[in-house]
Amino acid sequence: MTQLLSVPPTMTAFRRPNIVPTRAELAGIFDAAGEIEGWDFRGAEPIPETEPWAWDQQMRAALTASARVLDIGTGGGEVFGEYAGACELGLGVDRNEERIGVAQRDASKPNLRFGVMDGTMLALRDASLDVVLARCADYDPAEVHRVLRPGGTFLTLQMADRDTQNVFDAFGWGSYGRYWRARFEAQAKPYRTSLDAAADFQDLGCTEIRYEDYDVPQYFRNVEALVLFLKASPLPERFDPEVHHEAVARLIRNYGSERGIETNAHRELLVVRK
Repeated sequence: MTQLLSVPPTMTAFRRPNIVPTRAELAGIFDAAGEIEGWDFRGAEPIPETEPWAWDQQMRAALTASARVLDIGTGGGEVFGEYAGACELGLGVDRNEERIGVAQRDASKPNLRFGVMDGTMLALRDASLDVVLARCADYDPAEVHRVLRPGGTFLTLQMADRDTQNVFDAFGWGSYGRYWRARFEAQAKPYRTSLDAAADFQDLGCTEIRYEDYDVPQYFRNVEALVLFLKASPLPERFDPEVHHEAVARLIRNYGSERGIETNAHRELLVVRK
């Protein structure tokens, strides 16, 4: 797991989230920041102020010692690996070979397997799974329904339309939802909110469906965390510390404090029982 690298002593002041770095200092922070390995954003994710529900709690409520579990969009297995002891057998899939390579390097959890697979086209047997998970990953409700056994559970956590809205405003990107709708449209793929997916599952015959969302403040703990997030996240533009210095400065001036650089977390949770 790659975390933020230490920054040179001349830039330590700019760890403080309410001080605007110069262009040269921002470039230095960019160069000193680590890279995301697999899909592990724990060094860069902003920290929510409060969460009406947490993914960890939802997952643990669904998993049992005898469960056979699929994790769609597993990345490098960073999050899924934490729950290896809570299920009998787990398969983590991702369409990115490099991320799966990271996951396969960890041999400490023999009940977990990892492989390259498109989460919308599951090469798995019908009714073969007890739990399917999709954390910030694309999936097809019909495919999920097909591979779940009767009584099986699907859980998904998704970033919703207004997520990190002030970041999108500062960079002139519109909104998270608008960006991803356009990206899916360009690939001739359907874009589903979790409410859209809930309607699909209802059409498939599922009657136990729970949907919730929240929109709460969250904080990048320092400038380095913000830079790593911008550097590694799939956003409308590749982050360039020279080109985007003013956008970063605007965020820090307007939302920086000793607590952190404030933004918002807009999340959707969908839980479905087949």
